[in-house]
Parts: sequence; structure tokens; C-alpha cells
Amino acid sequence: MKLTFKYVILAAAAVFTFNLPAQAGILLEPYLGYASGDAKQATTSKFTGMEFGARAGYSILGFAGGLEYVGANFKDDSTPNNEMTIGDIGVFVAYKFPVLVRGFITYVPSSEVKNSAGGVSTTLKSGNQMKIGVGYTGFPFININLEYISGSYSKVGTSLGDFDLSPSLTTTGYALSISAPFDLL
Repeated sequence: MKLTFKYVILAAAAVFTFNLPAQAGILLEPYLGYASGDAKQATTSKFTGMEFGARAGYSILGFAGGLEYVGANFKDDSTPNNEMTIGDIGVFVAYKFPVLVRGFITYVPSSEVKNSAGGVSTTLKSGNQMKIGVGYTGFPFININLEYISGSYSKVGTSLGDFDLSPSLTTTGYALSISAPFDLL
């Protein structure tokens, strides 16, 4: 009796193991969106502009992880207007729920923002950025994503060198984006 029970368990395990479809592959996901938020240091300014980028990584059973390129071109409402450019690489993790929703988090450990205002160029350095988002996955080839973005920068680089910012510059904002995830393999 014990020997037969072992064979039944082994047969059931083999059936369930070999009949599960492989759901692993390489993930490529370009995106384009619009962001708006606040930058706070001694005063607060509002920024708006386009956000773009791509996620590339590995996905398996709803989970995904890899690298994300974050790019953006913003303008703020200060006088003269700052034109800000971001081009960073971070790490992301995501999970696609079975109910047409996906959640994701991106962390950029070394973010930099290039500023240009009134002919003077500076670079915000020693920063980090975090993005937390949810996406609607109900359309065939696109996702609609809403993201909360938060960043902090403690140094500014000028032609004369790097200087500490006291207090640090913090940014918070939201982005609405459209992405096209491709699971390859």
C-alpha cells in the first residue's frame, strides 16, 4: 500500500510539473509620458514636462525585474525658467496581478539633473530617485501607468566645482505614461 501511494504522488507531481506552461522570458518595455511636480529647497517651484524611458529585464510567473532607463525634459515656473534634463539608470521590480493591474517600483541610486537657466548651467548630484507605480494592463499591447516620483539631491556641480546643498533639494511629482511591454520567449 505504501509503495502504491508513493507512485501516485510521483505521478501527480510529474503531471503537474510537465504540464505547466513556461511563463518566463525577457521583458522589453518602452514608455512615454507626462510628469508634473514640485521641487523644494528654500522655495518651492513647480515643474512639468515629458518623461520617457524603457525597462529591460527578466519576467517569470507575473514577476519582473531588471534595469530601467529614466529620461525626462522638464521646465519649471521660476524666473528665469530652469530647463532640466534627466538621463538615469535604475533598478526595477514589478508584479502583474491576474486582475488587469500591475505594480512596480524603480530605484535610481545615483540620479543627476542637468539645469540650464539664464545661460548658467549646473548639475544636481548625489541624488537618488524612487518611482512607485500602478498600471492598467487591460489593453492588448499597451499599459496605462500612474507613477509617484520622489527624489533628493545633496550637491550641485558648477564650473567652479561641487558644492553641498543645505538643505537638500527634494522633488515630488506624478507621471501618467503609456508603455508597450513585450515579453520575449
